[in-house]
Amino acid sequence: MSKYKKLSNIVRYKQLDFNLILLFLIRKMHTIIFINIILVLLVSISGAPAVRDDRVIIGSSIGGIIGLIILILDLIAIFELLTSGGRGILSKLIWILIILFFPIGGLILYWCCGRRRAVDQAL
Repeated sequence: MSKYKKLSNIVRYKQLDFNLILLFLIRKMHTIIFINIILVLLVSISGAPAVRDDRVIIGSSIGGIIGLIILILDLIAIFELLTSGGRGILSKLIWILIILFFPIGGLILYWCCGRRRAVDQAL
């Protein structure tokens, strides 16, 4: 046999090996794809979420509680503002609008600057 025929036979065998490996992988891929489809169908039928995440529930409930506290403090400040004397209607209206449009900042600003101190009311 010549070197060319030996080389040709080796190449042919290598090609045959490659084709067999490729066929084997394709058959395995069909099996893997089929198993994945079955698993996806089972998960979708069960109705269970793929990932359970409790952070959203905890975060929304804490945010709701903080929002409720801010709302209650805003209502207390507005009620105190309306029942306090010595202020004009326009001044009260401006403070109420500041508290309503800026719930946190307006509340802090009112408690620091807008409230009449007990000493100021006594004088």
